[in-house]
Formats: sequence, structure tokens, C-alpha cells
Amino acid sequence: RCHYLSGNKAFVDALLDELEVLGINAIGLFTESLREHQHCPNVNGHSIEKFPTALTHLLDERTGECQVDALISTMAFAMGEVNPDGPTIGSWCAAALQAINVPVLQAINSVATRAEWESSPR
Repeated sequence: RCHYLSGNKAFVDALLDELEVLGINAIGLFTESLREHQHCPNVNGHSIEKFPTALTHLLDERTGECQVDALISTMAFAMGEVNPDGPTIGSWCAAALQAINVPVLQAINSVATRAEWESSPR
């Protein structure tokens, strides 16, 4: 969402354009969180109790089928809930991601220029 609100969408638009050239169905989806969830009775034929509300936009309203070929996120995938007594437990999202049945990739964007990024030792 911060990229959308700041107008920093060029990298998202470029990625979507390249994916579409390859014949991949690409949808740009901006959200502030994947932590909000709801019961979704049909995600590719599965009933998911805690499905991320933002991801419902990727589903066909009639069939429940996922309309994209892959999920690429620039978010930190903060889909778990904080557990003050130990490690964060993120298992609630596993069923949702499994049900959409597409590869899930984490994309890291850089504020540096391409030349700076390529020459960086990190």
C-alpha cells in the first residue's frame, strides 16, 4: 500500500508488463496487510477458515479458482500473529497459501539504482 500511496509503482508496473509479455495472467494488488482474514468457503474447492481478505481479490467470484499463475509479494509476509511468550506462529496462513495452489515468491525491491545494486558487495 505504501508504494501505491507514494506513487512508487513503476517497479510493479514493469514487473506486471514483463509477466504479461510471457503470457502470465498478472494482477497488481496493493494492501496494507495480509493479517486481516475471513472465512472463505471456496478457495479452489477448499473452505479456508482464515483466508487473507486482500487475497480474495485473486479469486474468481463464481468458481473460487485463483485467477493468477503465481503470487509475488513485496511485503514482508507478516501473516503470522505475534506470540509474546515465544516465536511468532504463522501457521494460520499455510492453508490459505496451499489452497490458492500457485507458487509464492518474495520479491525484494531496492531504493538504489540498478547500477548501484549490481555493483554492491551485499
